[in-house]
Amino acid sequence: MNKSYLISPSYKKSLEEIETFKDKNARFVDVMTIWRGGEYIIHPENEEELETLQLHTKEEGLCVTDFTNWELNSTYDGVETTIYMYGAWTEEDKETYLNRFNEEGYTIFEEDGFEPIEMEINIHSPIDMEEWKGYGTDATF
Repeated sequence: MNKSYLISPSYKKSLEEIETFKDKNARFVDVMTIWRGGEYIIHPENEEELETLQLHTKEEGLCVTDFTNWELNSTYDGVETTIYMYGAWTEEDKETYLNRFNEEGYTIFEEDGFEPIEMEINIHSPIDMEEWKGYGTDATF
């Protein structure tokens, strides 16, 4: 496959990003962000991946990170961020961390030894799709 495609959600606020962090004490944090919109570049590796893209121009529920070769082009206007904590957390630690996250943002994870272990990107609407010609060129619809 030698064509690439620029994809974006057809509807606003239907782009979900979930990043999972883990520390050495078996504490996990999922940070879920809902974006107003965004774009990804997909480089299909086979016919099945191309068919999945084409199917989702009409159906919702595409997982971008299921593709072998993809890139973030842009996201904008994070409209909601939700934190899920599980594993070896005390209720007191959870409350403290939520307060710190609200004040300091993502930097607290790196400062406290958490490492990102997984990223999942879901589009909960049909997608708009166009052939990707590369940066600095006009894409064709």
